[in-house]
Amino acid sequence: MKQSESNVQEESRGFGHSRKRIVMEVIILLGGLLGLVLGALWLAKEAAGKLVRFVPPTVDRKLGEASFPLLAPTNLRCTSQDAKAYVEALAKPLIAALPVREFEFTFVVVDRPEINAFALPGGFVAVHMGLLKAAGSGEEIAAVLAHELHHVTLRHGTARILRQAGGSVVLGLVLGWAELDTLVSYSAELTSLAYDRDQEREADRHGLELLVKAGIHPGGMATFFRRLKDKHGDAAGIASFLATHPGLDERASEAAQVAPPTEVKALPAPPPGLACK
Repeated sequence: MKQSESNVQEESRGFGHSRKRIVMEVIILLGGLLGLVLGALWLAKEAAGKLVRFVPPTVDRKLGEASFPLLAPTNLRCTSQDAKAYVEALAKPLIAALPVREFEFTFVVVDRPEINAFALPGGFVAVHMGLLKAAGSGEEIAAVLAHELHHVTLRHGTARILRQAGGSVVLGLVLGWAELDTLVSYSAELTSLAYDRDQEREADRHGLELLVKAGIHPGGMATFFRRLKDKHGDAAGIASFLATHPGLDERASEAAQVAPPTEVKALPAPPPGLACK
């Protein structure tokens, strides 16, 4: 009898030990799974620039459509078609030379004095009248447009929004479980987010390659940066594309080293008296 009771007690202790061990193993397993999930979300956010290639281009278009009226208000868009037609004429050979056409481009000229141009996800490009008046040649304006087109094709704005939105949204869009409206709610961020140094360098590099491919002399980028540096310094009076790092001297130097195409197209300079109205 005593031996039997002893066996029962040992079995009870053994069972109790197993139950405690099972609980600990479950806790460890859940902790590990939570760590994996949090790690995946962190990695997704940090790798947004690379994961953006798995996000449908329709996401870019929705983001651009939502934020374009904020950065290019309808009441400030030039009513004269001359300025817009001039910009579109300069952009036409650049768009034709793009290796891949994922986006349709929409151009507007904004009646603002700042020397500025910007591109939003999905192909929305705005040029300030101040930039058209500051440029000394069509090649200079084409260089700006080539740079901005590549912010679109390289999906820089969308990548920055994905980083802002967080890993869960990134994974959701990549894997198809997140609603597009979830990301569109972040579109207002595009009005305050500047491109980082690496994105600016990348857009410059690809923009220069595009100019050469389109038969346009790439020296326009160097002369424009130098003109602005001489007139304004590295930042004063210059917005967005021109004020962010790297500095104008570095960007002009890099552009000046690019060899021109064998056959160079002559581009028209900004028409005298070009105005928005």
